[in-house]
Amino acid sequence: MAFEFFFESPRPADTVVVHNDNRTVWAYLRTSDGIVGDVSLFSLEAAPDEIAPERGRPPLNAARHCSPEAPPVIERPDDLELRWVYEEERLVSVEIVVDDRALARLAPGAQPGWSRFAAVDGPCARAMR
Repeated sequence: MAFEFFFESPRPADTVVVHNDNRTVWAYLRTSDGIVGDVSLFSLEAAPDEIAPERGRPPLNAARHCSPEAPPVIERPDDLELRWVYEEERLVSVEIVVDDRALARLAPGAQPGWSRFAAVDGPCARAMR
């Protein structure tokens, strides 16, 4: 089921968008400067051998970068919790949590961000450590 969920931070200028296009699930960090961070959360289709960008669509992460762990089921915005971290009014990071486990972390300037489902660092996501 495709979806696009929007999550506002305590500061209205900062937003996370979680986008599912029935192939892959990505998260985007938006501030007043536009999209400043993104990360592939996980793929819904079989991962290809190599990343093959498609115009206007987020790419599927390559198989060698993907964790074999089964991804969570996300159907509603309430399935996710966002934890915003600020230092003196400056956004430092936001963690996306599902079932009390960190799913991903976004930070301004981090493209890509970190995902629990990234086995190794790659162009779509960095491995969470």
